[in-house]
Amino acid sequence: MKKEEKKKIEEKQEDKCYIRVERNFGSFTRSFMLPENINKESVQAKYDNGVLYLTLQKKEPEKPKEFNVEIV
Repeated sequence: MKKEEKKKIEEKQEDKCYIRVERNFGSFTRSFMLPENINKESVQAKYDNGVLYLTLQKKEPEKPKEFNVEIV
């Protein structure tokens, strides 16, 4: 999953003789890997006030396969 947004940082320094203000602007991306046991079709995401909320559902575990072996 990836989320891209604009990043803004402002740093202000004051002294008797001067005021220095630095501003950084630009876009950035954050990404992460989902675990293998997640049902990727049911992932829901909500971004609200700087917080990313994720709803993830686990996959049903695979049932062991049974088969007969003939002994001769």
